[in-house]
Amino acid sequence: MRVCDAVKTRMNNLLKENNLSINSVCTKGFMTTSTLNSMLNNKSEYCSMKTITKFCQGVGISVFDFYNDDLFKCNDEEVD
Repeated sequence: MRVCDAVKTRMNNLLKENNLSINSVCTKGFMTTSTLNSMLNNKSEYCSMKTITKFCQGVGISVFDFYNDDLFKCNDEEVD
């Protein structure tokens, strides 16, 4: 799995686990909903650290906690 795909999966999981809407996270994280929507709906192939940081702020977790997930464990088969 590409890192950006793992980031998107993690974001979707956190939204579901915390019963949060994209709008509420964007409001709390001071970002536009179009930024997060385009990222999560695969309209954007890029995952910027700025967006991830703002997402974390909106969810109420640290960036460390965001990446502290099995999705980001290194696998030799992951090249991208």
